Amino acid sequence: MILPPKLRRGDPVRVVAPSGPFDPAVLEKGLAVLSGRLGLLPRMRSDLTARRGYLAGDDARRAEEWREAVADPEARAIFCARGGYGAMRILPAVDPAPLAAHPKALVGFSDVTALHAALNRAGLATVHGPVVTQLGRAPEDAVRHLEALLFEDPPHPGA
Repeated sequence: MILPPKLRRGDPVRVVAPSGPFDPAVLEKGLAVLSGRLGLLPRMRSDLTARRGYLAGDDARRAEEWREAVADPEARAIFCARGGYGAMRILPAVDPAPLAAHPKALVGFSDVTALHAALNRAGLATVHGPVVTQLGRAPEDAVRHLEALLFEDPPHPGA
């Protein structure tokens, strides 16, 4: 398995919406956890909150967003905004080769499992974990566990 490098406080990360739309206020709470609690620098496209029916924008928008996140040379991880439905529709745009060459953690669950499966088949390790819209209401234990999985220097138990 190809493991992505561990994160450090101050690392830029990309937030993508490969699946369903979401409430921007709920996303903001999750972004506050990424930037405040975890000390990361979330980056996203201006059209992250796009809606097209039950999707976070059309397939072309979501596929291009994925490719941009993968190609971002500064981003150290990719966090999915929400699951739902739609990730499997962009699988043709998911080329594992760039991530094999420059690994980044992919974090998400639910519909994001389609992306995990595509990357795992290519030998890339991913994190089946909370989406950004859940981070603002996630129990502290869940955030601490995610932190321990992703960071070089996780806090000591009970910290």
